[in-house]
Amino acid sequence: PNVPGHNLGTSFEFVKEMGRRTARLIPRLSSMKIIRQWSGSYEMTPDGNPILDKTDIQGFWIVGGMCGHGFMLAPEIGGLAGEYITEGKPPYNIDAFSLKRDFSHREVMK
Repeated sequence: PNVPGHNLGTSFEFVKEMGRRTARLIPRLSSMKIIRQWSGSYEMTPDGNPILDKTDIQGFWIVGGMCGHGFMLAPEIGGLAGEYITEGKPPYNIDAFSLKRDFSHREVMK
């Protein structure tokens, strides 16, 4: 069955539109040729916040759940993770990223 949010199909119309928009922003790319496309899913958390926390398994950490914003968040999340892992604590309060936080609430708007 078609489950909402689980469609991994691709669309040439989407790729064509994104190519057009990209070329408008970066004119040098207007002659680019798209040779293939693929799709996938990205991880989501119910509250829309990432997870950055150690687990009960020694040396195993989770840094994920960026909800499609991983590339944008990577510099800060990477720095936080590095300091938390090497120093034993984050440089500031990151309870909102805890693996053990209350996930019973859904993201409304940020």
